[in-house]
Amino acid sequence: MRGLKGFLIVAVVIAGPWVGSVARAQTCRVQAIGGGGSTVNMAAGLPVAGTLLTSAGTLDGSYFQVGVAGGASAAAGPSVLTMFSTDCETGLATNGPIFYGAVFVNPTDAAITVSQFDFISTVAVFSNNPTSVQPGNGWARSSTTDLRRSGNVTVAAHSAQQFIVSDVPPTATSLTTTVTAQATTGSGTFSAPGFTIAMEGSEDSAPYSSNAVVGFDTAGGGTYATQTVGPTVAAPGTATTFSIRVRETSGQRAQSSIDQPLTLTMTIPAGWTNVALFSSASPWNSGTVAIVQPTAVTAGSFSIQTNATITDGTSTTANSLRVSATSPAGTYATTLFPFTFTLTGQSVGQTTGNWTGHAPIASQNQSIVPVTGNNGANHVIDARLTSVALPGPVRQIDFRTDFNVNYGASGDQVKVNLWNVGTSAWDTIATVTPSTSNSTVTRSFTTDFEPYVDATGHMIVQYYSTGSGSRVLGIDLLQWTVTLGYSVNNATGNDNWGAGVTSHPGERGHPYASIVKAASMMGASGAAYVDVGNSQTIPYAANITLAGAAKAGTAGCPSLFQGLANGTTLPLVQGTNPASDVGFEIGGSGSGAGANYVTVDSFQIANTQVGLYSDPNAAGIVFSNNVIGVPSGGYGIVLDTSVNASVLNNRSDGANNSTFYGIYDYRGTSVLLDGNRIRRHKGSPGIFSYGSTGLVIQRNVVQGSYIGIHLSHPANAARVYNNTVDTNDYLGLFAESPAAAITSRNNILTNNGVGWGADSQASANLVGSDYDDVWNNKANYAFHGTVAAGAHGISAAPNFVQTSDPTQATYFKLNTGSPAICTGTNLGLSGYPACTNSNYDIGAVVSH
Repeated sequence: MRGLKGFLIVAVVIAGPWVGSVARAQTCRVQAIGGGGSTVNMAAGLPVAGTLLTSAGTLDGSYFQVGVAGGASAAAGPSVLTMFSTDCETGLATNGPIFYGAVFVNPTDAAITVSQFDFISTVAVFSNNPTSVQPGNGWARSSTTDLRRSGNVTVAAHSAQQFIVSDVPPTATSLTTTVTAQATTGSGTFSAPGFTIAMEGSEDSAPYSSNAVVGFDTAGGGTYATQTVGPTVAAPGTATTFSIRVRETSGQRAQSSIDQPLTLTMTIPAGWTNVALFSSASPWNSGTVAIVQPTAVTAGSFSIQTNATITDGTSTTANSLRVSATSPAGTYATTLFPFTFTLTGQSVGQTTGNWTGHAPIASQNQSIVPVTGNNGANHVIDARLTSVALPGPVRQIDFRTDFNVNYGASGDQVKVNLWNVGTSAWDTIATVTPSTSNSTVTRSFTTDFEPYVDATGHMIVQYYSTGSGSRVLGIDLLQWTVTLGYSVNNATGNDNWGAGVTSHPGERGHPYASIVKAASMMGASGAAYVDVGNSQTIPYAANITLAGAAKAGTAGCPSLFQGLANGTTLPLVQGTNPASDVGFEIGGSGSGAGANYVTVDSFQIANTQVGLYSDPNAAGIVFSNNVIGVPSGGYGIVLDTSVNASVLNNRSDGANNSTFYGIYDYRGTSVLLDGNRIRRHKGSPGIFSYGSTGLVIQRNVVQGSYIGIHLSHPANAARVYNNTVDTNDYLGLFAESPAAAITSRNNILTNNGVGWGADSQASANLVGSDYDDVWNNKANYAFHGTVAAGAHGISAAPNFVQTSDPTQATYFKLNTGSPAICTGTNLGLSGYPACTNSNYDIGAVVSH
């Protein structure tokens, strides 16, 4: 800091009111972090309606839907999947059965009734005595090309129903047919793609071939019964073991057996993981296993071969082949996952005579695995979404989510939980019963946010419901709003928080004890929020500096020291040596490359040579809402060659005869002095500006000083608007050697030595005064030159409410009936309302 006292005295050539807090809003440190940056971790098998999401990149502003675990949203429609076998032998007096199978899948939120199910052939192939398998009755031949099951079968929401019938084809027939499975429901007719069966008809001209069926075995009986609905996965995200079996179904001759090596391939849907051979026994050859792991978006496969013949009419042993896989965490439009089994190989032909050789075997079975919710509950919603890494240092986190429930039964409660890192448990922050209209849940965290933020800065939210029916949870908004900045409190803080004590030093729950420490930690556009703490008895230390470009803010996001009032009490910063200490010193570089764009707001400062100091050439400095007690030989606020500085709504209380300037602006550029209250600077002007460019002085109250407002050598035009200057010993407003016009409007100059004064007539001629109330000064306009009173100027007692207590809104406020009310002109000042007659008040304090 420059040696102020001598420098400032040389600058002296001659022998607003308080308008409320206008400190710049620091919204740049309030970051709204939407679901658009969040990752989705569905831990309970939740389906998603529409596009698969690995991140909630489209969440904020769109509509992210999850359905109940074990079910699908209403966006998924019904379908029919097929199970079929091909290449069967005929030509015998009694042929073995062929199984025709399909499964009807209902992924919707409502039950569907299947009134009729048909297997339709392109050629006449069906006999008149089909055998019912699933359901166990109701099958009959409608025609030689149609096997039909009549009678209602209700398929529950989010479930599947198999339809299987066996039939014996005609003898001595060689043909190929395509068979289609078709379900008739009240919601429409649904069909599966047709499948082909080839029949060898002549015992004398072709080798025997065999029927084969394959699929999951949930029963484990001695003979494998065809099953298309697979085992239920009790908890998504867990490993499940599947038993798989093959059956040769002809049951007529040894020549109908399935030869080795037969290859079994199971296609595993995308989203499953960790596919492995769990165990195997004869006839499976574990040395032939080939595994292609599925990914989040592509299917995988498991393949194995046999090393023994599967003889006529037999099945592979129960549990002889078991495969394990981990179910997905529900990132599909349905949790009825389609698996596909295919068999490829050859039948066994007779080794002598006309029947030697082999015929091809090919069989396919599509199977369903229902995935249910946690703990086997069929209607659990458990959606977990993780925030991006929340930035710090944290002052406050405001959490908000908007969501609704569609399709299901009304009255289902949804808990909104947050993961507590310390207790490793979910904490419920709200329980709501949403409808199809959004419910909103909010929670603000200040000192209590730390348990919910992990070491990497993430917060995890869970939507949990064990409702009574299938439904879809729609999350319309998920947002974390984080207010950034260090916290300071000398009653509860510590400048030496260690990693073993807290992972959040300087944040709301673990504040620093000194402003100096917070300043040392602040980076570019950083902030320190300072509580009153014990400062009124043990003040915060003065000489707080913010220096260097690394500490600078920007025009849109200045660095910030923010005092936090406790009622009307501000945090106190107090010096120990009033001859040299400074409250806050900002900038740190005479080149202008220092800490530019810094705001200091709402502090009480005492016993310092200078309360607030802007280093040479600093840009964008804002001093606002501070109360400075200026000791003998001290100064309130000093701007040294500042650029675009603003001094707003501060109070500077001097110690009378020995006190220098309340506000001193030295060679500033585009400086705004607005709304300040300056008192008792008897040793100098209350506001003094020397050699500045683009100066604006408005809405200030200057009382009881040597000179009220002194404009010395302004380099170009200056504006002096709506100030109240009263009871100053020498002059109220004083123009000294201006280089251009000084425009004076709506000012009250009362009870001073001289009201409007100039150092020469040439200077007085550059003062344009109008709409001013200049009254009861020893000389109203005459000093070394005479300032001309404007045509709209008045000279009348302004009738103030009170002039002694600057803490009150009535300080220099115009009383009812004042001639200064509604007799001024419109100067376009923000927050300065017009009167009903479209005029404006004169003076610093608005009366209406």
